[in-house]
Amino acid sequence: MKNLFYEFLKSISLVFIIFIFSISGITAQSHKTDNITLEKTYERNKTIIESNSYEFRSLMVYDGSQREKNYSKVSFIENKLSGSLIPITSSKSSVVSFEKDRIKNYKVQTNDENQSVELSFDLASGEMSFQFNIRIMPNGKAFLKVYSLNEEIEYIGTIFRQ
Repeated sequence: MKNLFYEFLKSISLVFIIFIFSISGITAQSHKTDNITLEKTYERNKTIIESNSYEFRSLMVYDGSQREKNYSKVSFIENKLSGSLIPITSSKSSVVSFEKDRIKNYKVQTNDENQSVELSFDLASGEMSFQFNIRIMPNGKAFLKVYSLNEEIEYIGTIFRQ
């Protein structure tokens, strides 16, 4: 009876060990696939930015204290910015619109190690001046920070080719 019990425990142990190795192999393959997908997304985003004709579409806006859904959209075509940025609903700020306003001090930095792209530029629209910073992460999510006077607002969205 003891031998039968020990044989049963050996069988269960063997099945458990095989199961553990199977899971680790599947997990390793999954991480490899994820890395390939992130690398493709990074390369796609670099190509979009290099085209000098792209659009940022937001899904959320964050003003430092609250976050809400937001569907702002701005287009970048040949160093000109068009579109509008909608603030937080309860904000005192109003919608900021751009009509082919000329971008100045445009800089792009790519980081192959982190697979991120960062853009920065300045813009004057009427009497207002703005500083923009866009950071595109490896998963394709883009963060647009807009600085004006004493205000900073962040839009979270994605970059698309025009």
